[in-house]
Amino acid sequence: MPMEANSGPTTQIDRWLTLPLDLVVEIDRLVLPARDLGALRPGMILRTRKKSSDPMMLVIGGVPVARVEPTDTAECRRVRVKSVTSEAPCRR
Repeated sequence: MPMEANSGPTTQIDRWLTLPLDLVVEIDRLVLPARDLGALRPGMILRTRKKSSDPMMLVIGGVPVARVEPTDTAECRRVRVKSVTSEAPCRR
C-alpha cells in the first residue's frame, strides 16, 4: 500500500496528539451499598472524606495526573492546576 507524501512518523504522531481525551475532576471516591444507590434522589447530599480546602484530582483514563482546586467565577466553574503528579504519563 503506497504511503502519502506527508504520512511519515511526525504526521502520525500529530494525529494521535489531536485525539480528544476525557478529563475527570474528581472530588473523592465513595463506596455505597447497591440498596443506597437505588435511593439516590435529587437534592440528596453525599458526605465525602475530603475537606472543602483539600485539592481535587484531575484524572485521565483512571490515572491521576494533577492536583487542582476550584475557582468559581460568575460565568462558570473552573479548576486551577496546582501541581502535576509523578504518575502523569507525559511527566519526565
